[in-house]
Amino acid sequence: MGLPRLTQDGVLPRGVHRATLAEVRHAFGGGTARRAELILALEEALDHAGKAGVLRVLINGSFVTRKKEPRDIDIVFQVSDAFAERLAGAQPDAIWVGERLREAHPKHLDVFVAVDELEWASWVSLFEGDTWAGKKGLVEVVL
Repeated sequence: MGLPRLTQDGVLPRGVHRATLAEVRHAFGGGTARRAELILALEEALDHAGKAGVLRVLINGSFVTRKKEPRDIDIVFQVSDAFAERLAGAQPDAIWVGERLREAHPKHLDVFVAVDELEWASWVSLFEGDTWAGKKGLVEVVL
């Protein structure tokens, strides 16, 4: 694994780049107080996600760019059937993820959900093209 260098435009090269949380922290979690704040929010989210039945995590947005003061982290959770069962059973980690999905104006994480591979691919396609510089790369964080 490992993350490639950012392009001249300050974004990741096209594609979905798999990385550990430690690699994401090293590449994007420092340099400013805002980045440090966002990496802590991401760490918390991944802790809850892993216990809630989330299968995969995709991150995007200005956090995974050269921007010094990113607004938030765009995050997609691909959930399993177990997630719905845990949510219905009021499992605390599933509730935490569900509450993030409902936030209208998030401070740290803008959370979306994919229920299957088709929805995952749709989020990848949408996020890859979301830049003035053309196609850009995304990060799949390995749980």
